[in-house]
Amino acid sequence: MKLKILLLTMGLFLITSIAGAAGSSGTCSFAPSDGSRNSQHKTLTFTWVGDDATGSVPTTQCGMRIDGYIVRAVTDPGVAPTDNYNIVVRDDDSVDVMGGAWENRDSIEGEQVLGKIDGTPSAVRVDSKLTFTLTDQTNAGATGIAKLYIVQTP
Repeated sequence: MKLKILLLTMGLFLITSIAGAAGSSGTCSFAPSDGSRNSQHKTLTFTWVGDDATGSVPTTQCGMRIDGYIVRAVTDPGVAPTDNYNIVVRDDDSVDVMGGAWENRDSIEGEQVLGKIDGTPSAVRVDSKLTFTLTDQTNAGATGIAKLYIVQTP
């Protein structure tokens, strides 16, 4: 009987470990922009990994409050994401701060854009925590990086 319980426990542990390994992730970091001599130039980097089974990426809120202007936005597709995947970056008011500019991202080439205000490309003012949502990405284990270059307000 003890042997059956031990084997059952080990089997459940193994199944849980395998399921946990298949998970997806999204992480944020906020640091001075590489090569910038100006301490107000920062980069918010969202790094993501698609689920090993479905390719889905969890919605990720960055823990830090961003106060400044988004002056450049870059996506680096990493390893084999689905072509024309989308990224939405929402502020505390649930507004897409990129104004739809991060729709239909390329699966091979890195791309850069400005955010949009009422459909017009523009630097975008933010004073909020930001939440990244990645959709239409179904390739298992795909990876990518999205960066917002920000000039902080004094």
